[in-house]
Amino acid sequence: MERQDLSELFGNLLENGGKWSQAEIDVSINQTDSGLTIEVADDGPGINPEAASKVMDRGSRLDETVSGFGLGLSIVSEILEDNFGQMNIGPSETGGARITVMLPFPE
Repeated sequence: MERQDLSELFGNLLENGGKWSQAEIDVSINQTDSGLTIEVADDGPGINPEAASKVMDRGSRLDETVSGFGLGLSIVSEILEDNFGQMNIGPSETGGARITVMLPFPE
């Protein structure tokens, strides 16, 4: 993965967590045998499971009252697609969203 893509990926995940959190963002990075797992969890309103795939569409926004263009998670999704990664969206332990990104090591 190119350095710029990795920077863009982290930046968008952290910006998204910061935008939606009330007071707390948890970030973890773990190495597995096959790659890296990155989790960014916040204590915000969360993402409805039915809407999780929608937030990965370019320009799609779940809440029009919050500033933004709906690009962050779609950019993350595109970077992951280009680098054979995966993203899961689910609830965090604090009731907000948990974005989990899996990046495989190059073969």
